[in-house]
Amino acid sequence: MTPLSSKQLAQIIQRETVPMDQCDLFLAHIDPCLTLNSAQEKQSWIKEIQTSCQYFLRKSTELTAAMLGYNQYALEQLIAFITQPSLFSFDLLKEKGKGILYGHDIVIARQSLFNKLPVTIRRHVIGKKLVYFDLIEAIGGALNQKLDGYLAIEDGFDIGMAHSVYKLTINQRSYVLKPKDTQNLNCFLEIARTVNLKSFSTYTLQTKQGQWECADYIESTTLSYYLLENEPSDQLIKQLAYHAALADVTGRGDRHFENYIVANDQLYAVDLAILFWEDNELWTQKYAQAGMAEIAVLASFRHNDQLFQEKLTLFEQSYFEMIVRCRKQQDQLISIIQTHFPESVLSDTRCQFLQSRLNSELYTQQQIKSYLTALSLFLKRLPYKQLLSEIGKQYPHYLIQEPLLKMYDLAHQNRWACFFLLDDYFRGHLLQKIDNIAATHQIIHTETINASVMNVIDRAIKSKLKQV
Repeated sequence: MTPLSSKQLAQIIQRETVPMDQCDLFLAHIDPCLTLNSAQEKQSWIKEIQTSCQYFLRKSTELTAAMLGYNQYALEQLIAFITQPSLFSFDLLKEKGKGILYGHDIVIARQSLFNKLPVTIRRHVIGKKLVYFDLIEAIGGALNQKLDGYLAIEDGFDIGMAHSVYKLTINQRSYVLKPKDTQNLNCFLEIARTVNLKSFSTYTLQTKQGQWECADYIESTTLSYYLLENEPSDQLIKQLAYHAALADVTGRGDRHFENYIVANDQLYAVDLAILFWEDNELWTQKYAQAGMAEIAVLASFRHNDQLFQEKLTLFEQSYFEMIVRCRKQQDQLISIIQTHFPESVLSDTRCQFLQSRLNSELYTQQQIKSYLTALSLFLKRLPYKQLLSEIGKQYPHYLIQEPLLKMYDLAHQNRWACFFLLDDYFRGHLLQKIDNIAATHQIIHTETINASVMNVIDRAIKSKLKQV
């Protein structure tokens, strides 16, 4: 068989009725053995592939049309991902470094291209990719199982955000697979275990194509979504404070609430690629201002000043409890860093990073003060999030006229977050625009700022200033 280009395959799949010989030709580009099935099955698969592609193109266009920083997909790009094993990930076509945000809906749409495929096709698509990247034997070795070819993968789903991360089912157990570039993950997990933070089991896979992370899949929900539906327990608040403290002294970045998951009131940090990041404090402050760092859990109690004060005290105490715990284990933490980063210059730099933060009372007090300042800004901006949501529902033409409003409205949906990077890209005028639209149409604030809670935060900041 002479391989066809993605463009030629896209022309086949575009037809309303695909002849049987063309069905066979298309399926053979996924795996020739698929052509051996019945005509009815093959036609059904082609129809479902068409449906998956059509749904994604329609939904992605609907969500990103007229939005800055997004490029539109062509059908041949979708077909290339489905038929070419070398394309491991299907990514959002979003410009990087320009503060372009994405929402929950576009993530679900991106995932749907793969997830809406029939299970037989999914198994062959992901299986061929695993073979291409030499991962079948590597996964079997890590799990101490003999995998009889890629059809040992019983099913697969894409669970990633902006790019593909796969949930694989093997022998009725599920695992998460994604590329892995550094030793940061293993280093952090060992540090976390040393200071009694619960973590997940993970396996490092090394192939000629690079390093990969295979981890036990935990049935869970993201912290962002969890907080929209649940009031956090004291146990969860304490865990978030522990993670905030440990992340500060180890420079763990990218700590937004999609990178925490909750299962049975147990918190897990995931996507641990960034560690010992020199600009970590600055970026953590940006996340916190948008309600996307650990301190933002306290916003759950923003309508009751007494309860807020109680939970703030719990968070602070737990934060410093973890700092003390790390200081007691400092020698062991240094040893872990040296083991994972044996090259002397890198090892020394990272050990110094930890020690300079862990042993400074000034640093930890400044961090709490910065968190409180960021939390105050988050609470002040929450009413604008509610107003923007109402504008989007009642007067959607405003969002079409102002793409940045549409971007933020979509980025806010089903998320514990608001107006991320608003200040970095000089977008503060959007808040005035939201106010003006709301006033024009007499949209009522249902989310208000609790002055008593703001006073609690102000007093706490002044207390920290005295200590600093």
